[in-house]
Amino acid sequence: MWKRRLALSICAIGIVISVIFACKEFEQYPDTPQIEFKSLTFTKAYDEFNNPVRHGLLKFKVIDGDGDVGLRSRDTIGKYSKDSTYYYNLFLDIFKVEEGEREEIDLEVPHKFRVPYVEQKGQNNTIKATIEVEINYPLDKFNYDTVAYEFYFVDRALHKSDTADTGPIPVEDQNARQTD
Repeated sequence: MWKRRLALSICAIGIVISVIFACKEFEQYPDTPQIEFKSLTFTKAYDEFNNPVRHGLLKFKVIDGDGDVGLRSRDTIGKYSKDSTYYYNLFLDIFKVEEGEREEIDLEVPHKFRVPYVEQKGQNNTIKATIEVEINYPLDKFNYDTVAYEFYFVDRALHKSDTADTGPIPVEDQNARQTD
């Protein structure tokens, strides 16, 4: 008799513990993406036609509460059509930095990119991801000592993130600037 009560008590405790952990709430984040600059490095490289280029690699972290980060390759109609602003979802402005002063650089080609779709995992819709963007500049047209970027990201619901700033980045330094 006492063995049965002990077994039932253990079972009841197990059920209570399971219910407590099953009801654990997910950390909530806003539906508007939050971005944080991580790093920007420059190296000398060659493009697909063997032309020398200055290769930049921008890394940033994104957190989006409703998990609608990135665009699929088929996202090309309606609000994502090629003639729409939102065909792209990452927008960068580049500045040359001289003596602490910034001046925007006009590179003839706008700095707009399509960050690919990020798959959700698990029951929580929140996505936390590190995004990497590769940018190539012809060496003869990109001869700056120090640059800075300002950028923002737009999710599929067209929520615009805040603007992130890289701060001054020495172009020649291959491990230029990185945050933790």
